[in-house]
Amino acid sequence: MPLPHAWLVSALAAAALLPCARAANVQWRLDARHSQVQFGVDHQGYSTTFGHLRIKDGLLDFDPHDWSSARLEVEIDMTSVSLGDTRLDAAVRAAALLDTARWPSARFTSRRVESRDGRHGVVHGQLQWRGHTRPLALAVTLNRLAPDPYSMRRKIGFSATATLARQEFGITRYPDAIGADVALRIEVEGFRATGAPPLETTDGTQE
Repeated sequence: MPLPHAWLVSALAAAALLPCARAANVQWRLDARHSQVQFGVDHQGYSTTFGHLRIKDGLLDFDPHDWSSARLEVEIDMTSVSLGDTRLDAAVRAAALLDTARWPSARFTSRRVESRDGRHGVVHGQLQWRGHTRPLALAVTLNRLAPDPYSMRRKIGFSATATLARQEFGITRYPDAIGADVALRIEVEGFRATGAPPLETTDGTQE
């Protein structure tokens, strides 16, 4: 039996008013020039020694409205380690510590991402380094999502913190001189792929 014309018109009108399905995650490539890992570790109880590492490459799939669907993979260049002193840098790169000749890179891969309030969240993942794979949780802040004012390319920026135990990655030398826990601070910027649909920026405007 044919559907009544009035019912069909009503059904089509209702369908037109339904919210549009959320767009799939947009892929961002990390900008190595503005992405790095800073670390701090206790030195004999006297002070905290700081250094930094370069992020070689990274990909992020991210929708600011749905953090749970995000995916992140980052490669860290361990040979880039710098503490501001050439002799100290060489000692840290040596086999007793980072052993960068054998393990020149580390890789972080997300497993689960949770949002706390739209600007803050936690990325639960795994760090692969020196032949070990260990869980690592990053406390993340979304700093800004907006067009870059110079290039006008679509850009996103995050800050993150975490703590790892160096012994879990086989670095056990000098326990009386070097602290067991290493504090991490990660700063990253990423550019969005061209041709992606506009998103609401963190400045409250459309790109």
